[in-house]
Amino acid sequence: MEVASKDVFKLIQELEEVIDSSSTGVFSSRKISIEKDFLMEKLNDIKIALPNQFKHADYVYKEKDKILDDAKAEAEDILEKTREYAKQKVSEHEITLIAEENAKRLEEESIAKAEELKEGARSYAVEMLKKVNSNIEKLNNIISNNIKELEEYDL
Repeated sequence: MEVASKDVFKLIQELEEVIDSSSTGVFSSRKISIEKDFLMEKLNDIKIALPNQFKHADYVYKEKDKILDDAKAEAEDILEKTREYAKQKVSEHEITLIAEENAKRLEEESIAKAEELKEGARSYAVEMLKKVNSNIEKLNNIISNNIKELEEYDL
């Protein structure tokens, strides 16, 4: 699988699996031994994959505007078609009022749905960024602990 398309969470999970399956030190059950090259490769893979995750979250966030614009255009189109139909077919005031109310209701429903989609996209982007941030913090803690252990390790 190409690194750029790998999910950051999958890469982190691979690191966790390696950590869980690594052999412990002779004198300490809390210290493990991991090949530096392997660890550096996985961290590099995460660095490569992270921008793609950010791009995806940004795309979802930006797409909300298109959804809102499409919904507004559709609402305007429905409203315009309803008005034209009412003028062509009926001249009675009561039926015209009903058609305008229906068009307005459809427009409001479309706008509400677009706002709901916009908020969902924003929430998704925020949630993804929080997850990415949390995983980066976890990785930083793991790396800091490994560095500390290596510094404390007597040869």
